Amino acid sequence: KPNRAEAERATGIDIVDQKTALEAAKKLREQWTADMMMVTLGEDGLVLVSDEHREGLFLKTVAKSVYDVSGAGDTVTAVFAAALGAGKPVSVAGELANIAAGIVVSEVGTVPITREKLLNFLNEL
Repeated sequence: KPNRAEAERATGIDIVDQKTALEAAKKLREQWTADMMMVTLGEDGLVLVSDEHREGLFLKTVAKSVYDVSGAGDTVTAVFAAALGAGKPVSVAGELANIAAGIVVSEVGTVPITREKLLNFLNEL
């Protein structure tokens, strides 16, 4: 799960919009023969490519405020993997990971994402 800068370096593609984000994600998926590829795009959310989402699943950020991005990428990876491991579809796993990242960047420092924090956020929607 590379971020925008990592995906740009790995592919040589400048990610400036959804089209180039999708192009980079597809190229990385092919290069690495991955079942799926997610590229996090900071304030622009993330893009996910899989067999189920060949034309890309774009999820906008849900962060209400950003204080510290430390650990956001790790949070995305952990929550996405946990959701897939629990049998959730790729789209649901992506949504949960995106929400979790939005929660952790709203606090200072690296903070754990908890079930309670996720549920509280979802209840506020």
